[in-house]
Amino acid sequence: MDEIDVGIGLLILECLLNIKKKKAKRQRRWWVRPIYMSRIRQGHFHNLVQEMRLSDSDSFFQFTRMNYELYEELCRLTHKDLRKKSIRPSIECSQRLMITLRYLATGESFQSLAFNFLHETCKVLWKNLMPTYLNVPSKLEWQEIARDFNRLWNYPNCLGAIDGKHVTIECSQFYNYKKTFSCVLMATCDAHYKFTMVDIGAMGVQSDGGIFAASEIGQRLMNGSLIIPEPQPLPGELEEMPFCFVGDEAFPLKPNLMRPFPGGRQELPLCKKIFNYRLSRARRMIENTFGILVARWRIFLTPIKTSIDNVDGIIQATVTEDIIQKRHSFDKSW
Repeated sequence: MDEIDVGIGLLILECLLNIKKKKAKRQRRWWVRPIYMSRIRQGHFHNLVQEMRLSDSDSFFQFTRMNYELYEELCRLTHKDLRKKSIRPSIECSQRLMITLRYLATGESFQSLAFNFLHETCKVLWKNLMPTYLNVPSKLEWQEIARDFNRLWNYPNCLGAIDGKHVTIECSQFYNYKKTFSCVLMATCDAHYKFTMVDIGAMGVQSDGGIFAASEIGQRLMNGSLIIPEPQPLPGELEEMPFCFVGDEAFPLKPNLMRPFPGGRQELPLCKKIFNYRLSRARRMIENTFGILVARWRIFLTPIKTSIDNVDGIIQATVTEDIIQKRHSFDKSW
């Protein structure tokens, strides 16, 4: 056997050893870290949270942004999708929901929470709550909303206020005019700060008007598939006028979408000033609704460190929870 054969044999042997090393699986040091094994006896959920539930309802509300009755209702609605089938003990559904609510309420980092199922829980909340609590209003419900806007804010034939909120995220392709990365929650609300329609996930680089045109809300309003009441006269008038939504200057003027008169450097006539004032009173409902959402779910106060798909889930979860709280009148503390 000459030196060439020996060299070839050594190369083959080295290749086989490398392949064997790559196939060798890394041995687990443990299935569950020992420090987590005692969480049932010493953990946050099984001690502090249960103590708040039994003896300090105010602290429980601050911890989860809801009272215990609503928390139990959410557990019931999401239990089927959050339950894990495993021969090993898994984190129970109520604890998964509690951790997710805490994340949304504070914006704590994933590292500090040490769990990776938060986005799954957000999607489950949207899946189970949206069909029940976020239905598009019927014609009779639109009429009730219009009566409330006229009674409370002196703006007749108003179906709601519309606007978009930029949710800031870190490092993505959604770069907006404010020099930050964001996706947009486009929404309408009634006269009592309750969302009536939402559209989530548009790119932050677009204007509110562009987002509206591409959104399901805008398309349904423009193509007539949104079932709204027939035109009726304004108070004290005979001529019929269409029902409409109200938005700011970024939105286009349409038969069912009103915006303020542009002022610029020109002095507006008194009648147009009064119109803009009335429209502003009605339109601020959506700004206040967004403000309540951010005050309750403080994850929106800082840029969210996650992917755009996960941000959509976070927005969906907070919106549905906000709606269910207001529907059940569990938000009196705010």
